[in-house]
Amino acid sequence: MPGLETKWSKQPKVGITDKINDTIKPKGPLKPRVQDGIKKLQLQIKKLDSMLTSLQERDAKLFQRIVTATQNHDVQTRVLELH
Repeated sequence: MPGLETKWSKQPKVGITDKINDTIKPKGPLKPRVQDGIKKLQLQIKKLDSMLTSLQERDAKLFQRIVTATQNHDVQTRVLELH
């Protein structure tokens, strides 16, 4: 009777309160967790800095193209650049 046997020896499941408590009060030493968090934040800062740099470069290129089109009275290019 596998049905009765599996019901009889059921493993206890982790409840929602246990999950919440683990999230609020994680176990383990604090210093390694803080250092890990600092490393993750530094990595995220580097990624954001590189994205910011690339967006600033793109913005400068687009601005220069718009200025050039405006100086040359090229309305068609200027309209395309602004969209």
